[in-house]
Amino acid sequence: MFYSLNAVKAGLTNVCESVQIPLTVVIDDHELSGGGPKCPVLPPAVYLDGHSLYFGESYADAVPVELRDASGNVVYSDYLPAGVQTLSLPTMLSGTYTLFIYMGNYIFAGQINL
Repeated sequence: MFYSLNAVKAGLTNVCESVQIPLTVVIDDHELSGGGPKCPVLPPAVYLDGHSLYFGESYADAVPVELRDASGNVVYSDYLPAGVQTLSLPTMLSGTYTLFIYMGNYIFAGQINL
């Protein structure tokens, strides 16, 4: 069985059933002042298991999370609470969505299937 360090940190013991969500990063230029250089950042390790998102680490501040449908409509919005690594999504959601995770000046996005 394959185990990754991030999966173990996220509390996932059976990664065969969990899928790491490939995330891309976008810099929110509206939040940046002075137009200084932009540093690359690693996206968070996020796994999907059923209707639960597992984050590879917990964060000191609450993290905004959104799901948008193919039309760009927000169908779900919540916060991953500070110090927590798991967020349960509503079981009534079904289909393909774009997951958005907002961290400071960075927006991470990836496709998920529920």
